[in-house]
Amino acid sequence: MKQRVITLLVAILAAPTTSWAESGDLYGIIGLQHSKIDASSSTRSTDNTETGFDLGIGYPVHDNVAIELIYNDFNEYLQYGTNPAASAANRYTISNSATAWSLGGVFSYPVANKFDLIAKAGLFRWETETDYTRASTNTSGTLPTDTSVSGTDHYYGIGLEYNLENSMKVRVDHTKYREDGTTIDAHRTGVSLLVDF
Repeated sequence: MKQRVITLLVAILAAPTTSWAESGDLYGIIGLQHSKIDASSSTRSTDNTETGFDLGIGYPVHDNVAIELIYNDFNEYLQYGTNPAASAANRYTISNSATAWSLGGVFSYPVANKFDLIAKAGLFRWETETDYTRASTNTSGTLPTDTSVSGTDHYYGIGLEYNLENSMKVRVDHTKYREDGTTIDAHRTGVSLLVDF
């Protein structure tokens, strides 16, 4: 899947220069996103619904295609787990703070007056910082070491845009972020305001 996304991005960036010349203005993106993160395993459960934000810029390649660079804040999500001993004395809470930079293409198709359907796909560079805290029952067990990990993976999503006056749009979308080689999936649903510079 990641290789397909890379191929898609290369095709967009290799568009003829006439498409760039006929494109619109650079625009800003600001939005609120409700995140649901699935990171459960055999030794961990996840409490994973949080509200984060997006902040970025976009540039139309031509009428129906744009490139967007966005900073994604997933806020903080908690997990509850055990170390391999798996007893009450070894329980702990895991606090994860996740952020990402995403770069991808957005395809739009007009479906009604002022309404456009959109589909998007791209790559995101993520970083997660993990802190471990003893549970009240953890009286003698050991804790894992706090960690910071990062990687590059793919995302894709769909949505709907409404064209406002004064070069503004409102976007409602749903996006899935997948960390390849892990059990972590993130789903984000939110609303964004797009404003031409």
